[in-house]
Amino acid sequence: MSKLIRVEGETYDRLEAMKRRGETFDHVIRDMLDSRLSVFQLVDVLEGKARYADWKAEQIRKGLEDERPGDRSPMPHVSV
Repeated sequence: MSKLIRVEGETYDRLEAMKRRGETFDHVIRDMLDSRLSVFQLVDVLEGKARYADWKAEQIRKGLEDERPGDRSPMPHVSV
């Protein structure tokens, strides 16, 4: 089923410029929507990697703090 979408002249010109030989506006718009979805998915992946990197850095920092002299010793000292 076809639908009509009204766009401003500048938007029409930009869509027209994006069309390749034999393509319709429908093709151009579908490609743009697919690309937009891919960008959002990529952003989600990158945000996840950044959160993981932050978490990992925090774990390393905590581990280094636990190993500082004078803090906690991994083995208790026993006098004989």
